[in-house]
Amino acid sequence: MGLLERFFPWSDHQPFSEKHVGFAVYFGDIQRMYIRYLHTKLIDLTVKVQLDCPLGPGAQGSLSGAEELGPLLRTYVQAVQDHDYMTKFAVKTTDPFIATSRRHHDHAAFETACARRGLAIKQLVPPISEERNGELESQQPQDRWIDRVQKASIPTGPWEDSKSKNHHRPASSLVNTRTLSTKRAFWTRVGAAAIGAAFLIAPMWILALQRNLYVHLGVATGCITAFGLLVSLYLETVDNVFAATLAYAAVIMVFVGIVLQEVGSQ
Repeated sequence: MGLLERFFPWSDHQPFSEKHVGFAVYFGDIQRMYIRYLHTKLIDLTVKVQLDCPLGPGAQGSLSGAEELGPLLRTYVQAVQDHDYMTKFAVKTTDPFIATSRRHHDHAAFETACARRGLAIKQLVPPISEERNGELESQQPQDRWIDRVQKASIPTGPWEDSKSKNHHRPASSLVNTRTLSTKRAFWTRVGAAAIGAAFLIAPMWILALQRNLYVHLGVATGCITAFGLLVSLYLETVDNVFAATLAYAAVIMVFVGIVLQEVGSQ
């Protein structure tokens, strides 16, 4: 559920301290834990209903457990749907379902939460094993602290910073503003239009200028393969990938068919 992070690389002119150590929380993992809890509760309730409401003619029993099944099932289904929705953001750098110290505001919230409960970052770092502790007895406390952090955390970076100095980058908002979202959506559509036009115009010119059957087949094969791989990165379902690829292949094969007719007529 939680994972320690350390800023990497940190400046040689600045000693390593607690502010170089952060935390990452993956809400998708929390949601999976919640789904597992509901799953176990459903199993327990099903057994209870089976015992309290035996089947068969003349069976006597209480329906109190059965009345709880409906709301619990709806909660379970909603939890699974919520998890599927979370996975859509897994490959995005601005995943709103991850709290990480790489983001300036998340790191500040993490420090505030620890301070409110009187926790120091050193208390969250697992202790060194007894064997390893014996090897590090001769080291300075600061070196032992760095060794503990390196063993228990993963290097990440760059981290956001409100001042944007050294290896940091400016702090960003968790969710884009309406203006920024509109601009990004517009340029995304423009980019998609440009890519689509390139996949049609480029092979059209090549197929028109090169009146060779093998050249046409090679261009068609390469363009269809590249287009299929490209749309697989943006489309979520296999059906949509097949539909888009086959539609593009049909357009390309029209040009190849024209050459086949010309070659056959000669």
